[in-house]
Amino acid sequence: MSQSMTYRPEVDGLRAVAVLAVVLSHAGFEWMAGGYLGVDVFFVISGYLITSIVHRQVVEGRFSLHDFYDRRLRRILPALIAVCLVTSVASVVILPPTHLAMYGRNLASVFLFASNIQLSMTGQGYFAPGAAYQPLQHTWSLAVEEQFYLFFPIALFLIHRVAKARISMLLFLGAAMSLGLAQFWVSSHPTSAYYLLPFRAWELLLGSMLALTPSKPSPKDGLWGFWSLAILLGCMMGFSEQTPTPSLVTLLPVFATTALLATAKPHTLVARILSAKILVSVGLVSYSLYLWHQPVFVFTKMATGTHGDVGTKVGSILLSLGLAWMSWKWVEQPFRNRAWLSRHQIYGCSFVGSVLFLVFGLWVHHQEGLKQRLNPLQRAIHDTYREAREGLAYWKQDQWYQANREDCNFYDHLNAPDSPLPRDSLTPSCYQRDPIKPFCLLLWGDSHATALSGGIRLALGEHWQILQVTTSACSPQLVASSDPNDRCRFANAFATEVLREAQPDVVVLAQAEGHSDTIFKPLIEGILARGVQRVLLVGPAPEWVPDCPSIAIRLAAQIPPDERTSLGLNLQRVKADAMLASHLKATKELSTRSRYLSLMDYFCSQGKCQVYMAKDPKPILTAHDYGHLTLEAASAFALDRILPECAEVEGKVSQKSTTP
Repeated sequence: MSQSMTYRPEVDGLRAVAVLAVVLSHAGFEWMAGGYLGVDVFFVISGYLITSIVHRQVVEGRFSLHDFYDRRLRRILPALIAVCLVTSVASVVILPPTHLAMYGRNLASVFLFASNIQLSMTGQGYFAPGAAYQPLQHTWSLAVEEQFYLFFPIALFLIHRVAKARISMLLFLGAAMSLGLAQFWVSSHPTSAYYLLPFRAWELLLGSMLALTPSKPSPKDGLWGFWSLAILLGCMMGFSEQTPTPSLVTLLPVFATTALLATAKPHTLVARILSAKILVSVGLVSYSLYLWHQPVFVFTKMATGTHGDVGTKVGSILLSLGLAWMSWKWVEQPFRNRAWLSRHQIYGCSFVGSVLFLVFGLWVHHQEGLKQRLNPLQRAIHDTYREAREGLAYWKQDQWYQANREDCNFYDHLNAPDSPLPRDSLTPSCYQRDPIKPFCLLLWGDSHATALSGGIRLALGEHWQILQVTTSACSPQLVASSDPNDRCRFANAFATEVLREAQPDVVVLAQAEGHSDTIFKPLIEGILARGVQRVLLVGPAPEWVPDCPSIAIRLAAQIPPDERTSLGLNLQRVKADAMLASHLKATKELSTRSRYLSLMDYFCSQGKCQVYMAKDPKPILTAHDYGHLTLEAASAFALDRILPECAEVEGKVSQKSTTP
């Protein structure tokens, strides 16, 4: 920071709020579901500080690109290299080949300042289940800032030379264009909108505009600052992964951050809160804490094979704080000292370190995560399910797309460049009743319902018509009116209409999460009231940390491997299943025409769940990723649990049709 720029401890306090929100969110505390907004706060702060420094130096005629990039390298690379060194060693030891190959690709992109571009191109969404098991997933935000630092100082210098009076107006136009692009792009390409600079620049530019706006004390600063902090915290706790980000909606927390920077004057209550010693201390190590927390969380989950209880989460946070302090004390601080390391030396160290990590990352990726370490069974599992965790690749294969009728999904995986594209209509056979078929079943839910489709079709045979409305990430709900801007409401309104027009004999409901008897009871009652003979509610599937193929590979380290295990099992899904089974079976008025079919009961016993369906001649698992059933597993379940229910309905329907 420029020596002429006054230090503001409240800015470090705001950094602490931002990084703690991110850490708590990534730790899995649901009350901080919108903690990812901490990154948006960092963008505003960065834009504000960088513009304050560069503009002042430009005005005073002492701006130097060499000095600017020297400071940025000292700030960013030493701690990043230290974290990547430790993380790379741990990754080779702990990560299974598919994850290690992805890590190598991510590592290389980090040192090309392009991890956000790489994540966008591979469709590795920020909120995708696999993202929580990538140690460098969080470095996308560093890439955004690095790309901004590459162009913005030069642009600001040139604008000051040729259009000094219009700097603020040009920054406003740039921010408006960026926000407009984000709003336009986020609905159809949420992954690229989330990661890429053109859709994030407006947050940095709002900070820049604030830096160029004269600041005058006001009696209302305290009130504005207090409400801005309250709004920001409210957004962090109220937003979720369903909130379109970045978009017009995220103007609220970004404006709140900007207002905080503008009004948190030393005399205000909010400045005193943010200047508290504990917050300032966390703010000082916020960069290192941000770098360390993701690898710590990932390796804790991988090593323990659990999603983590509260104690594990708190322990991981404390470990991250300890590593952050050591990194700040013994890495960040020494490398910022120009007397200890000259500009040429920092350039040289940065170049050599970056090249070494770039080469190592590309080599690991080319070697497919060093799969030569595996025994024959492990390698067969890796080769069979390699694409199951690579973006949308598995979802586009015939074994998934055709068998499970992905054309009955209001999100298009087949033609999606990075993330699923909204689809306005389905293939008619997904929803139109065939009068030739004597019996009809409607499959309704999200991608976990889709995973049952192929198995149900194989189990029931040709005399049953299977209608299907299964839209990714959309739980089934009876909806009277549609909304084209809300894909789940749109899909559920369509399914409700199919229910009315097709009049299926059986409805099968399935979803990934959100299993609550208070939700399902009225849903089942509403479906039965429409004349359906039977409603089959399929419970949550066993879910694995990080995924079923990785667990299978770990089990296959010993021959023969155990077919069932508790290693990596998501206990939250087990508890949800037990709750639903207990509550719904106790509902007498639903028991005659509805059934709860437990996947846990079928695949699990005594706290352990089935991983392998078969091992020879090739390995077949129960799930191809974290929890979506394979065709073989879905078929076995459908034959054992769904077919008998449908056979009973066949008898009742046939009896009714022959009764005079």
